[in-house]
Amino acid sequence: MKKGCFFIFVLIITVIVAVSIYLFKNDGEIFKKVSKEKILDFAYSKFEDKFDSTFIKSSYKDSIKILLNDKINRLKNEEFNLAMKNFGEISDLINKLTKDGKIDSLDFIEIKKLVINDERSKKN
Repeated sequence: MKKGCFFIFVLIITVIVAVSIYLFKNDGEIFKKVSKEKILDFAYSKFEDKFDSTFIKSSYKDSIKILLNDKINRLKNEEFNLAMKNFGEISDLINKLTKDGKIDSLDFIEIKKLVINDERSKKN
């Protein structure tokens, strides 16, 4: 690579980084909102794929999917950091409860409590 091409490449990269930093500082909420929706949708689709392949014969599978879909739709309206924290807690709990490959009524009740308790605390 010639010196001139290298310097132009470095200059263009520097300008792109500077513009993106400026836009993020001034209009950061726009980026956070879009990225939050994309992250939550992607995470839910991956969860759904893994859930379907892991729990083929479970009577609670559809109920948990509906609960999580409703929860993710509510999380899209919350602040970015709070939404990511809440979704992380829910996914950690689900991973912990479903490690054995089975979902029983106690696991379902615990997941439902986490989702509903979070919802009630916001209404009061």
